[in-house]
Amino acid sequence: MEGTEALVDALKLNKTLTNLDLQGNRISPEGAIVLADAIKVHEVLATLNLSSNPISIKQVEELLDVSKENHTITNVNHDENEIADDGLIALAQALAVNRTLTSLDLSFNNISDKGAYAFPEALKHNRTLTRAQTLMDAREANETLTSLDLDANQASDKMSDELSRETAQVVANAFEVNETLTNLDIQSNEGSEGGSGEGSEGGSGEGSEGGSGAKALADALKINHAITTLHLGSNGISDKAAEALADALKLNHAIAILRLGSNELSDKGASALADGLKINKTLSTLHLDNNQISAEGAKALGDTLKFNQTLATLDIHSNNISDEGVKGLSGALKANNTLTTLHLDRNRVSEEGAKALAEELKVNQILSYLTFSENLIFDYDTEVLADALKVNQTLTTLNLERKEMSEKTVTTLAGALKINQTLTTLDLGNNEISYIGAGALADALKVNQNLSTLDLRENGIECEGVEVLFDALKFNQFLTTLNIWNSSWCSHIPNYRLTTRRINLLTLKFCFFGQPISSRI
Repeated sequence: MEGTEALVDALKLNKTLTNLDLQGNRISPEGAIVLADAIKVHEVLATLNLSSNPISIKQVEELLDVSKENHTITNVNHDENEIADDGLIALAQALAVNRTLTSLDLSFNNISDKGAYAFPEALKHNRTLTRAQTLMDAREANETLTSLDLDANQASDKMSDELSRETAQVVANAFEVNETLTNLDIQSNEGSEGGSGEGSEGGSGEGSEGGSGAKALADALKINHAITTLHLGSNGISDKAAEALADALKLNHAIAILRLGSNELSDKGASALADGLKINKTLSTLHLDNNQISAEGAKALGDTLKFNQTLATLDIHSNNISDEGVKGLSGALKANNTLTTLHLDRNRVSEEGAKALAEELKVNQILSYLTFSENLIFDYDTEVLADALKVNQTLTTLNLERKEMSEKTVTTLAGALKINQTLTTLDLGNNEISYIGAGALADALKVNQNLSTLDLRENGIECEGVEVLFDALKFNQFLTTLNIWNSSWCSHIPNYRLTTRRINLLTLKFCFFGQPISSRI
């Protein structure tokens, strides 16, 4: 309480503070009251962060009086305040008269359908809120809301994480008449039954509420042409729901980003989405990571890439597309002129798939970001990709972590770095790189003039290997970040700061007796 009173005294005199961050300060009920009184009359404060403070309903009411009287605050963060339903209802009443608030964060507050239903009514009267991170449904009459975050709440009458049919329907109804909301996030509202409820088989999910909730949203998207970003990750979405979303994509001309990661989509759902993308001309980013997609689904997506000229990012990591799926995607890249980012990590890809991808990289002039970590083959696929780097002229980021590279493979990759002129970020974390491998990379750094970030974390590089990397920095003027986390500490390494001539500061991350240290040369 004393700390809050001191702050309040300062606020009464201050005429310039615009941003007040009180996150995680255990503000007492009495402290919240005196703080609210001070903020009511403050004339310039625009941003207030009260996240991670256990606030009671009484405190919520006191703080919400601020929104009725203060005419300068535009951004309020109530993240993790234990507000729950009663607090949200009180908030809704305050918003009905507030005319300045544009950004509101209420994520992680245990808000259920009860609280969610109170919010649309308030927003019918509010005309200024442009961003509400709330975990409940949208509004029907509000004309300015642009972003709605329903992430990780309990908008379900059941004690589960499932996106309820009722809540999804309320949101969908709002979309049908709303033309200002552009960003909707309903991730992590997945049900325990997901897509495997009664009447479903595998990923079909015909009996799941998660599926029907997504279908209600899909129907609304056929009419709504304002939403550009839709995040439905971790919602137990089934193939049937994916088919409904695919139909919506054929008619919708606004959505640019669609996130469907960590659902229950199989090849059937992926194929349906692929068909939708053959017609859709606006989607630029599609996330299908952590689903149940195999080679057939990947091939369907590959066929779509031959025709689609708008998709720029495809994330299909942590599926099971195997060699045949990678071949299908790689072949499609020959005809595609827009895909710049491709995530293929953890897909059980072996030599054949790696070879097909490497051959495409030799001629592809579009792809700039590739992740290929944790697949089945280690040395071979890394070596063929290294050969591709010698001729590729567009790839800027390559992730090859957890490949268990041999000294020969690291040396081959280092040789490619001496020739490649475009790669700026290389992730080789968790590869057990030895002194010889570190030496090969150090030699490459002496001549490479484009790599800015090299990640060698969790390689356990011994002191001698760290030393040769530091020696290389005397010659390299381009590397800005070197991560050698969990490498050996050499007592004389700090002396290298005096002998290394650098134009740019180099951020170093290393481990000293298990503790991270960040330094700058």
